[in-house]
Amino acid sequence: MNKLLSTLFIVTATICACPSWAKIDYVESALAKQDKGDNNGALADYAKGLRLNVNDTVVYNNRAMLLFSMGDRKRAFDDINHSLKINPIDSYALSERADFKNDIGDYKGAEQDYTEALKWTHDKDVPTLIGRGIARSKQGKLKEAQSDFEKALAIEPNNSLALFNHASILASTDPNAARSDYEKLTKLTAKSAEEHFTLGNAHLKFGKPELGLTEFDKAIQLDPGYALAYYNRAVLREEKGDKVGALDDYNKAIKFDQNNPKAYFNRYLIQESMGDQEAATNDLNRALQLDPEIQAKSHHKPMKLMQS
Repeated sequence: MNKLLSTLFIVTATICACPSWAKIDYVESALAKQDKGDNNGALADYAKGLRLNVNDTVVYNNRAMLLFSMGDRKRAFDDINHSLKINPIDSYALSERADFKNDIGDYKGAEQDYTEALKWTHDKDVPTLIGRGIARSKQGKLKEAQSDFEKALAIEPNNSLALFNHASILASTDPNAARSDYEKLTKLTAKSAEEHFTLGNAHLKFGKPELGLTEFDKAIQLDPGYALAYYNRAVLREEKGDKVGALDDYNKAIKFDQNNPKAYFNRYLIQESMGDQEAATNDLNRALQLDPEIQAKSHHKPMKLMQS
C-alpha cells in the first residue's frame, strides 16, 4: 500500500441508525488516539462505535486500516469484507481492500477491486487510478498501467506519485518522456512525507542517490514512523558501507512495520556479518515466515529498495 497504502482517512458518507454526533465522535476519538500511538485505545473506540451501530461502515473501514497497519491482516480483511457486505458499491471500501491486496502481492485481486471502485467514480478517483496502475504494472500490463497514470495526471497534473510511476513505465520505452516527468517532479515543492519519499525514489531512479537520501531524511523528519523511508535509507547506507547506520534504520523500519520480510532479511545479513549469529538466525526465520522464497530470490545479497 503506497502510504495511502499507510494513511488513515475519515470516511463520512454512511447511513447510521445511531445519533450522528455519537458515531463521528467515536471515529474522531479513535483517529486522535492513533495519532498519539494509542492503537489499543483506538480499537476500543471503534468497538464502542460498533456497539452503537453494528452496520456502521465508517467504523469498519477505519478499523480495517488500523488493523492492517498493525500487521493484523486477517482481521483487517474481515472488517473490510464485512463493510462491503453491508454496502457492496462503497468505492472507498473497494479501493481500500485493493490497497491491502496490493500490499500483500495479490495484484490481480487488487486490479479487480480498483476496477470495480472506479465504476462508481467514473474513472475520476486519482488514488484509485494510481493504485490500479501499480497493480497492473506489477503484472506486466504496462500499457494499461501507463493509461491509468495518464488518466490520473489529466486530473492532477502535479501528482508526484502518478508522475513517478509514469516515468518508471516510460524509462525503458521512451527515456526522453521519462526524463521530462522526472524534471517536472523535481520542480514540485514536496510538502508531505509521502511526497518526499516519492521524490527520493525518483532521484534514485535517475541515478542521484545522495539526493534520494536527503529526501528520505526529510520524509522521516515529517513522519518519524515512516517504515519504508527507514528501509530505503538503510539500503542506501548499507551500499555506502555504513553498516551501523543501516542496522539502526532497519531496526526502526521493523519497529514500525513488523511484516516487511526484506527488512528482516537485510538485517539478518548485517547481523551475520557482525558475528551476532543468534539475532541473525531469528531474523532469517522471521523473513522466511513472511516470504518463504526470499532467500532464493536474494542470492544471499541485500534486498533492494522499495517504492511503496
